[in-house]
Amino acid sequence: MIDPARAQAPSGLGTYGWSGVATTTFWVDPSRDLTVQFLTQLRPKRSLKLYPDLKRLVHEAVTD
Repeated sequence: MIDPARAQAPSGLGTYGWSGVATTTFWVDPSRDLTVQFLTQLRPKRSLKLYPDLKRLVHEAVTD
């Protein structure tokens, strides 16, 4: 993440990660000392809309 203001979901500067098949994803947010792994078996790709909500929920849980 090089521009958190342009992200679709809350992310700290320097956040990195990867999303894969069947709606798996992970990210590391070094500014919050946070690592998230989300492993599912959901297909097809329309389930990718889940990622912004997941990031928002995790962000709310660790910042409140």
